[in-house]
Amino acid sequence: MDISIYILASFHGNPEGYGKAIAFLEYIKSNGQIHTRMETVELEGTKNALLLKTCVKAIERLNKPCHITIYVDCPYIQGTLNRRLLEQWKQRDWKRATGQSPANLSDWKRMYNLLGVHQVTVEKYNKKYDKELKRILEGKRIWNEVGNK
Repeated sequence: MDISIYILASFHGNPEGYGKAIAFLEYIKSNGQIHTRMETVELEGTKNALLLKTCVKAIERLNKPCHITIYVDCPYIQGTLNRRLLEQWKQRDWKRATGQSPANLSDWKRMYNLLGVHQVTVEKYNKKYDKELKRILEGKRIWNEVGNK
């Protein structure tokens, strides 16, 4: 099954701060009907940590093997997953090339385990649902998962 996950965040602070992110999951049922779900994460920390935790939480919601495309504006996540760095880190006992552990190690380990079940690629954020997601982040709209759209 093909799943698209669109992730948008609102974050205040640099590099540490507070933020909220939304993961919008879209998949097409066998009858062609588009079905969606949403996950939200709030976090004090870094924006990278917020976006990574949101990715993991969204993927963990899926209970069957899927091909997942994640749309997120985060070069750290894009680069790590698309260059398959998790496998290298694991081979080096979860150390980067510098010998240090990556930030947010527990979430990266969770992501690694999910990659054993799902096929994941990451692309630059796609604004397909941008207006709607921004309204939800601003508290101007509540998402209704039943019936969606």
